[in-house]
Amino acid sequence: MKNLFRERTAVSTVLLLLGIGLLLHTYTLGFADLGGAFSSVFFPRIILAAWIGLSVLSLVLDVIESQKKAQAKWLPVLIIGTSLFLYIQLLPAIGFFASSALLCVVVLLSTGQRRVFDIVLFSTAIPGALVGLFNHLLVMPLPVSPFFWWI
Repeated sequence: MKNLFRERTAVSTVLLLLGIGLLLHTYTLGFADLGGAFSSVFFPRIILAAWIGLSVLSLVLDVIESQKKAQAKWLPVLIIGTSLFLYIQLLPAIGFFASSALLCVVVLLSTGQRRVFDIVLFSTAIPGALVGLFNHLLVMPLPVSPFFWWI
């Protein structure tokens, strides 16, 4: 029972509480009462429901695996938490693609990924795919970068 509180359990708990808080916040928005799929919070609520479900699953798995002896590695958690805060600050200044690519690089490096090809591939492909999906397919523009305005 003493291994119950580990870094993964802490992160899963924080993500669960954030997801619940954000989902509850969508019900307090004045423009959210348009009804059904026409509401601008319809899609975020689906994402937040999936977020909460995955956080619950992660938390359950962490509690089940807490019986194993493991050394806590808090440094990656602190690095990722700090980089998420900086990501939110950089998002309006340098746009979605550039800030998301930087975040991917930091997360991959802090979790132990060292293959340069994988880091470059994932840090460009994932933000690029999201920009393509939201900006071009769903026509829901993400913050634009002054450096990558053509994307």
